[in-house]
Amino acid sequence: MLKKDFTKPWLSHDDQIQLLLQRGLKIPNRKKTRHLLEHICYYRMSAYWYPLLTTDKEAHQFKPNARFEDAFNLYCFDRELRKIVISELEKIEISFRATMTNIISEKHNPFWYTDHSHFININTHKESLRLFKKEMANTKEQSLVAFQAKYKNPFPPSWMSLEISSFGHLSRLYKNFKHRPIRKEISQQYNLPDTLFTSWMHSLSYLRNICAHHARLWNREISITPAYPRKEIINWPVNPEIKNNTTFFLLSIIAFLLQTVHPKNSFAEKITALITRYPSVDLRPMGFPNDWQKETLWKTSLLKRTHLRINKRGHKIASRLR
Repeated sequence: MLKKDFTKPWLSHDDQIQLLLQRGLKIPNRKKTRHLLEHICYYRMSAYWYPLLTTDKEAHQFKPNARFEDAFNLYCFDRELRKIVISELEKIEISFRATMTNIISEKHNPFWYTDHSHFININTHKESLRLFKKEMANTKEQSLVAFQAKYKNPFPPSWMSLEISSFGHLSRLYKNFKHRPIRKEISQQYNLPDTLFTSWMHSLSYLRNICAHHARLWNREISITPAYPRKEIINWPVNPEIKNNTTFFLLSIIAFLLQTVHPKNSFAEKITALITRYPSVDLRPMGFPNDWQKETLWKTSLLKRTHLRINKRGHKIASRLR
């Protein structure tokens, strides 16, 4: 494909509003819209009015009665979803870090992560050590600064160093660890086989980056696709409609892992409450199947009181159960 120069001009906020009006978007409150475009950015908002365009997306024409408020409503839903997700990912990441540290340090020694002989790919491990050195050089953690001042060891014990490692760094370290029986012991803490756990940790580290950078999550097609369970797993959804490149699949992974990490968690209730607050949001682009809330993994006390279903157009309907 022959590339061309980018020629679109910069537009003022008033010009942006005028362009949206010309394309058919209804904007009853221009003052509020201008304020939102000033503080959110036209480009970021465009991802949320994309579903409001006619079938021919390249024509940039909005469907009849499409409103700016509809796009902003979807933006707010996505923002709240990310807040819920990153809060629960924190619990999983901390648990993963602690489990790796405890099990491997017991089997070997506190400095296992510095030893090339414990890893499959030496070059990958060298890159891990480079990242550890960088993290150590930049850390302001008092305990680590004190360790470097007191001891001659080039690296601190794993229970200190892994605390400043990113989720992605942890998942790569685990994947590269040579001793499979130990990897299996770690994954079994979460009632998962090693290969599946490896894949899920990698995908969750990607999800964390999406949330941390405030990127769109609502209808994202997951590029780092988590593996689908090859064998039946207790409480894992069995609905064949569920695809593993969707947001719903990642949400289900979080719900599954929280059964171990935080058994009394309220993740399902939070997701259900969010959906209830935004009844106009279409769940289908997130990969939610029909009757998703009936899966054992997603059953909660809240769902016993409120039944949510998706009608043929993809809208949520809440009705009290008798």
